Amino acid sequence: MKIDFTFLIAALTLLSTLILGIINYRLQARKIKLDKLKTQYKIILQNTLGFLELEELYSKKLSEYENTTATALKRKYRKRLSKKINSSYSSKVKIQNKLNEIER
Repeated sequence: MKIDFTFLIAALTLLSTLILGIINYRLQARKIKLDKLKTQYKIILQNTLGFLELEELYSKKLSEYENTTATALKRKYRKRLSKKINSSYSSKVKIQNKLNEIER
């Protein structure tokens, strides 16, 4: 008695196609989500860079009135906020490096 495996092979092919299709769909959905998160992260980093530049401008202006250097003034206020400021986001160079890392 000869067994015909054509139907079994067709069923397994269909099943594997469905499984791979589901996996591919889920991977694509996660890639889209990851791309959106990357874009949002870049915007946040760029905003942080802007705030650091604003901090510099304010520090320079205030230092004129407080008879101290802008760096000392920034250090003074940052010390007060030390628990709220993550050191990874405290300098322009570090943030620019993170932006470059995302672009790769």
